[in-house]
Amino acid sequence: MAWMDNYISASDFDSIRLCVASAEDILSWSYGEVLKPETINYRTQKPERDGLFCERIFGPVKDINPHDSKLKGVRSREAAVDKEGNLVTKSIARRERMGHIKLAAPVAHIWFMRGTPSALSLLLDLTVKSIEKVVYFASYLIISADDAKIEQVKGDLIAQHDAAIQAIKIRYSEAAKAEGANAETLANEEAKELEALDADFYSRKNILEGLKKGAVISEIDYRNLPEEYEELVTVKMGAQAIRELLEEIDLDAMIEDLSAQAEEAKGQKERKLIKRIK
Repeated sequence: MAWMDNYISASDFDSIRLCVASAEDILSWSYGEVLKPETINYRTQKPERDGLFCERIFGPVKDINPHDSKLKGVRSREAAVDKEGNLVTKSIARRERMGHIKLAAPVAHIWFMRGTPSALSLLLDLTVKSIEKVVYFASYLIISADDAKIEQVKGDLIAQHDAAIQAIKIRYSEAAKAEGANAETLANEEAKELEALDADFYSRKNILEGLKKGAVISEIDYRNLPEEYEELVTVKMGAQAIRELLEEIDLDAMIEDLSAQAEEAKGQKERKLIKRIK
């Protein structure tokens, strides 16, 4: 039997390495796709076809006679076969035969997300907490940002701020020249108005500076974004967002860039860069 031929004794190896199998490896091992969440039919007490215990995928529950007339013709399509197309007759084959489930959406493996060190954290230069928020649909990840347009909007914002300051100063300067004007009251009102203007300006400026590819933004902050800023970036949630960002990474270019930064950095920053390179 195949499972006996591949049997490994405890003395046949010196060490073992655990890793996550690739999608290609899993498909090569699989004997069929599980399409239903059902296990056993409550009436017939037999495994449901295409379910988690499907005999066609995993093999017969009981040993069968290959010469049984029930297995001829159309019925033979429901029986399990090996990679060569030969009929599987022994139930013990269920111990080694594997199936696969095609996911409707990408997922983030816990080893890569919360491992020590976290592979995703090092690759994306994000904290594990931030990555978890994206994966669990609590925050958005900026997939792309129109940097040129952001800089243009920032320049317009600065120009508008400067113009607004001048307009306020001119208005209060003219008001101070009026007969009976209270200079102290006007000065206080001008200071309050300028303070409110500065607060709004720096708030918008900080928002624009935070709109960078790969940055994480909470759902509340994204909903509170000025409408004109929303079109500057593309955001997504979940493991799909992480996957899209990873697909755009050029590892060779990243290593070269991080190595150059590490040569100039010192202390904690240097150690962090070296850790990311490894």
